[in-house]
Amino acid sequence: MFRRKLCPTSQANDSASRDTKVSELRAALGPLCGRSLQFCTDPCLRRYLEARNWKLDKAKKMLEDTLKWRSTYKPEEIRWVVKYFIDAKTFAKIKFVYPNNKESTELMKIFFDAENLPREFGGKATLNYDHEEFSKLMAKEDVKTAKFWGFDDLPSHTNGSGRSKAAQVTPVPVSVASAAS
Repeated sequence: MFRRKLCPTSQANDSASRDTKVSELRAALGPLCGRSLQFCTDPCLRRYLEARNWKLDKAKKMLEDTLKWRSTYKPEEIRWVVKYFIDAKTFAKIKFVYPNNKESTELMKIFFDAENLPREFGGKATLNYDHEEFSKLMAKEDVKTAKFWGFDDLPSHTNGSGRSKAAQVTPVPVSVASAAS
């Protein structure tokens, strides 16, 4: 809740102790090879330690479980699964996008306008979320959808003003009620 203002020397000590924790975690894991070695970079180990409040034993267990899961399910090879569910023509159109790959970023620039793309998705636009405005837009979309599909009345959760109506109890048809008796 309250944060202490840290002086530069305590921040340096904190950083040094965290680097030591990363080294300790690497030593506790023992020798790694192959994809496990590629996965367990210093930033990765730091994330596991942060996730477990810098508790070495808990971070080690979590990381070992992750490595076991990765060796079983091989998530880095999951791309091949896609081709069995789609036709060859569509598969040729699929592109996997990676944030640090120049070809991928160029591809993204072709399909997305960075000026209008929200900052959270790598664009430059800053959006403010207004729940009331969003609710009104969704109610309008519900009305358009109802008209498109040929419904005579408005969607059941709106009353036309963009606000939710009170819940209504639908009476049980007589034929169903008598069969239940």
